[in-house]
Amino acid sequence: DTSAEHVTRKVMQMTGKAGVDSFFDAVGGKVAHQAINCLKQGKTAWLYGALSLEPTPINSATMIFQDVRIRGFWLTTWLPTLTQTERITFIKEALGMLATGQMPVEVAETFPFSSYKEAVAAAEAPGKSAKVLFKLG
Repeated sequence: DTSAEHVTRKVMQMTGKAGVDSFFDAVGGKVAHQAINCLKQGKTAWLYGALSLEPTPINSATMIFQDVRIRGFWLTTWLPTLTQTERITFIKEALGMLATGQMPVEVAETFPFSSYKEAVAAAEAPGKSAKVLFKLG
């Protein structure tokens, strides 16, 4: 819960002050700023969302002296750059990682599609830390 805990402090505690090689951020704003401060020298942050609706402050000294890289990523821009074979491989690998738990996804609640209003309300609730999904079929 990033509203209650400082990201940099928590990550450095978890990594023994070593930092991280990379991260993917969908929130932006101060959360992304704090996460950027967790990068090891020469490593990369991948920003792919702006859920906070806040600009992400970037300290140029961090980029210069720690040689960190900040990259934007948007799936709908990237996918068309792949060949059909590469796209199929990517999708199979991603689904395989989800199925085996290598890429875990926290699920807060699951709703039947007929309860879409409740699902939307749950997804928009403040402080949500996991996905809200529809159960089809």
